[in-house]
Amino acid sequence: MRAPSRLPDPPPPIYTWDIVGEGGSEAGVTRDHDRARDAVEAALHRAPEGCMAVVRRVELPPSGRSIYIPVGNAALAWLTGEGDAVLWAE
Repeated sequence: MRAPSRLPDPPPPIYTWDIVGEGGSEAGVTRDHDRARDAVEAALHRAPEGCMAVVRRVELPPSGRSIYIPVGNAALAWLTGEGDAVLWAE
């Protein structure tokens, strides 16, 4: 009797982030959730007032094409009214 085959390990997570809003033009990709958060916080402080950030968990397709398939929002972020602190909704 054959041993059951082992399912492949899931791929490591990939996170994309985008600054959205009028004048928001920064984006990035990383495999590290903390690095995505750090990049978003720095980008929001450079972005025009009223911008926010979207962090998404994505995967690469099995076909190998160079596109990201969204598999869920990881977080939303925005600056406080005073513009000194970043608020997160995860």
